Amino acid sequence: LKVVTELTGTVPVSWQITDLRGKVVMERDFGQRSGNFSQDVNLDQAEGIYFLRFKAGDQVWTEKIILE
Repeated sequence: LKVVTELTGTVPVSWQITDLRGKVVMERDFGQRSGNFSQDVNLDQAEGIYFLRFKAGDQVWTEKIILE
């Protein structure tokens, strides 16, 4: 999985990955970033459903990850 986005201005960027129970299995803080942002997500976890919560400044979105 790869996260790719265009950032408007210089903003703090981070993500958090949780399992279905809400347990945090991975967190990354990328500090202040601007322009194009691209980062691979290497999730070394058991099969299941996870949620990636990506935050860039005031924008937040969530993606479902299914590991089979």
